[in-house]
Amino acid sequence: QQQQQQQVCEGSICRCDTAPRCSVEVERARRSRHPDGTPYPAGHWLEPVWERRAYLASRDALPCYSNVFGTVFEHSPPPPGVSPLRRVAWFVAGILDFQRLLQAGGVPPDLLGADRPLCSAQYHRVLGSVRVPGTVEDAMESYSASTHIAVACRGGWWAIDDALALSPAELHASLAAVAADAAVGASEPPVAAMTALPRTEWARARRRLAACPVSKASLRAVESALFAVVLTDNEVGPLFTDGQVAAQASTIWFDKSTTVLVHPSGQMGINFEHTAADAVVPARMIVYAAEFAVTNEPLLGAGLSSVLGMSQVPVTAMEFGLVRPLGERRAPRRLRWTLDAQLLGTVKQGLNHLAALRDESQLSCIPFDAFGTATLRQHRVPPDSFVQVALQLAYYRDQLTIPPTYETAMTRLFFHGRTETIRTQSAASTAFVKAMDRPNACPKELKKLLHDAMAKHRETLRYCMQGKGVDRHLLALYAASATMGLETPALFTDPAYAMSTTYLLSTSQMPFAIRDVPGFGAPVAGSYGVCYRFRSDGIMLNVASRKSDPRRNAARFNRVVHKAFVDTAAVLGIGATGQAKL
Repeated sequence: QQQQQQQVCEGSICRCDTAPRCSVEVERARRSRHPDGTPYPAGHWLEPVWERRAYLASRDALPCYSNVFGTVFEHSPPPPGVSPLRRVAWFVAGILDFQRLLQAGGVPPDLLGADRPLCSAQYHRVLGSVRVPGTVEDAMESYSASTHIAVACRGGWWAIDDALALSPAELHASLAAVAADAAVGASEPPVAAMTALPRTEWARARRRLAACPVSKASLRAVESALFAVVLTDNEVGPLFTDGQVAAQASTIWFDKSTTVLVHPSGQMGINFEHTAADAVVPARMIVYAAEFAVTNEPLLGAGLSSVLGMSQVPVTAMEFGLVRPLGERRAPRRLRWTLDAQLLGTVKQGLNHLAALRDESQLSCIPFDAFGTATLRQHRVPPDSFVQVALQLAYYRDQLTIPPTYETAMTRLFFHGRTETIRTQSAASTAFVKAMDRPNACPKELKKLLHDAMAKHRETLRYCMQGKGVDRHLLALYAASATMGLETPALFTDPAYAMSTTYLLSTSQMPFAIRDVPGFGAPVAGSYGVCYRFRSDGIMLNVASRKSDPRRNAARFNRVVHKAFVDTAAVLGIGATGQAKL
């Protein structure tokens, strides 16, 4: 089947002499503009095509299966006697300070290694952006001049105007004022629940919502905000799951590029809309905000000193500051909504959809603490390649088959680069996996097979980061043929292609060696989603599956992965404690 697919691919490329006609697409791209306002580089016609196909054209709902989420300060509640909302105010102030630094050119570019800068374009979409639903496809809108934030509490919404100009103390007072205002009277219908619906349904409801001038003004205030803050009534549950996909998520505006979810204890969750940026980009902003809070008021970050310096952005020193009287002009502005019976019914549909997501989703986060990057690097083992090969072993043990696998490779070495697909499964990884549990397997042979599998992964990763991957080039071929009215190349109708692009194991690594947990849902039915983060002494591992698939179970697979880590390390002579076996 692989040989047949290769022949079909070669024939497709040979038949498509598209160079002269592609110049039309290049010229069209030259006249278009990126959502952050900058013009596309000449010839970069694939960028908007990829964004539409990867995100905007999808009609699926955003929570769980598109947006990404994570925890903040999960393992470090505020010390006794310290107001949780005070730490939240510092954290919000840190995000706002990141925006000020970004606007002033004070955020250094990310580096690959010591001296290779990465494209920073995505940073300009992390704040002030929103994915607007459409009946056919969505659109991204950016509000680069925005200065306010939107705050939700008990179903209602408020705008804190001129937030960029407020001190941490004034932000604290404003958040407290929102909480006090929301506590008066009954809670409001959670209008944000409609953003959890499939996109076409939400687009129609949004059009009806915007038909009322009062609601239209409130809608614009939320969508144009730098980011959203949601003050919840409920304490965070085990491993943040109820904070993201259960009924209390009804006040998350899932279209917003960044939402901070605040629990009464001061622990927080983060929800990112994925079209705006790849998760590693806003993650750096979140780490900076944590650094900002810990640096300026150390008591609020007890136990979090390890986060300092991770963002590689110089932290602004700031006093908590005196509160200027809020007064009528400075108080948070309450946003009003006019909801008729039909819209109230749609809100209820959104709540039901969130409840269904809660019932369908399985998330399992069991940190692996036997060893981490310090041990692996001590033994000259590339951590990501080690994990990816071990995941192949775990899936084979769990499902008795080799899965089509997705791993994210960043392509930000290029202007406006996003991602490429690392196809982790290979002949080398398959050889190791199938030999691993063979009775009387030769340890020396296993070690060689493992090193071969990791070397192949490293090679594929390097090719993808250099723009030499497979999937984006195939997308360009498909898009060019479709745009020019050519017959679809046979490759894309071949069953092997469909099989190879239905990823039953979807994986992604998050940077920054902290204990907070990132995650995403299982992307398709019958799949596992695995998000992991390295620490020097362990690996944070979050596994997702869908309950409707009885053959897959996130908690079971998490345990299988742990065993695969230990067994794979043993092949290299590394014990479960991280020590070399003697």
